[in-house]
Amino acid sequence: MAILNARLADRRDLIPHATPAHGNIKGPRFIALHQLFDAVVDAAEDSMDLLAERVVQLGGAAEGTIQGATTRTGLKAYPLTLVEEREHVEALASALAAYGASIRLALEQTDTRGDQDTADLCTAISRGVDTYLCISGSSRRTSGYPHARRHVHEHDHDDRRHTDLLQGLGHGAARRLQPWLAAQRRR
Repeated sequence: MAILNARLADRRDLIPHATPAHGNIKGPRFIALHQLFDAVVDAAEDSMDLLAERVVQLGGAAEGTIQGATTRTGLKAYPLTLVEEREHVEALASALAAYGASIRLALEQTDTRGDQDTADLCTAISRGVDTYLCISGSSRRTSGYPHARRHVHEHDHDDRRHTDLLQGLGHGAARRLQPWLAAQRRR
């Protein structure tokens, strides 16, 4: 449960990372990035619910408060001096990559302990993280994560790829992201 509560704190901390990016974005890609940051927040909220529910299913208490997140998060603080849209995308991608590394560690830890259900949950969340890293154009997806190749299935660059990437996001986030993905395919 400590593993999941630590990841719950990190996930709670992702929302404040997306908020300044969302509020300060400007430029020619405003609409697309605004929708992307909204989708990241939606996905963070969806996976926080899943992590909290799993902690309770295992007999613990979910520690998902903002106060707890500020003291337990493993994410670096969001830089508040950013101005350019690419800087915001990179800052959020950096936070997502750090969270991806921590959720993959949780995946390995729970898998080693024989808790396959929690490992499966962590796999689904890591796929969602990889989706947003891919969509943001970041090269951080799966690289540098020693266990990622085992749990991530790559696809050719075609229309099915985006559909497959949406697995693990939750219905709300996936639905909001569909128009953005369609626009990207038309480019």
